[in-house]
Amino acid sequence: MPPAVPSHASSELPPEAVTSASVGSPANDPSAPTPETSGASTFDNVQSTLPISFNFNWNEQLVAVRLFEIEDQTFVRLMTDLGSIPYTAENPPRRDRLLTLCHAGVELPQGGFSRTVHQRVIYWVEAPIERPLTGDRIVATCTSLLLQAKPYFVMMN
Repeated sequence: MPPAVPSHASSELPPEAVTSASVGSPANDPSAPTPETSGASTFDNVQSTLPISFNFNWNEQLVAVRLFEIEDQTFVRLMTDLGSIPYTAENPPRRDRLLTLCHAGVELPQGGFSRTVHQRVIYWVEAPIERPLTGDRIVATCTSLLLQAKPYFVMMN
């Protein structure tokens, strides 16, 4: 049985949840100070705009990120589609590796692999993120979470 995705996790982010990477940007308010005039980061007001979502490419993989709050804790969720599970005749060793990762019993430091109904492998991880939210903290947390799973990504190919 594949690892359970947390109940508040979803394999797809709704389109309305995806925002521009310029969260906190004064583009919508011409009277607001700009980062150049205030010395502030464009992520200074990210906490007040949660939940937010954005995508980025990491090692040729599209990673979907969502920052959200549950009670008084802020979390980051990363999900990436690692491709389809090949048929046995196509690539038996890769199929075996992917199915092994998707079955229960494979313990990761955080997160897990799941198999979708369309026979695709999804890696997901969710972790708390410290406040205040800054661009540096968001990037560092995402990078750390992905680096923990990198050996498994390498093993899959």
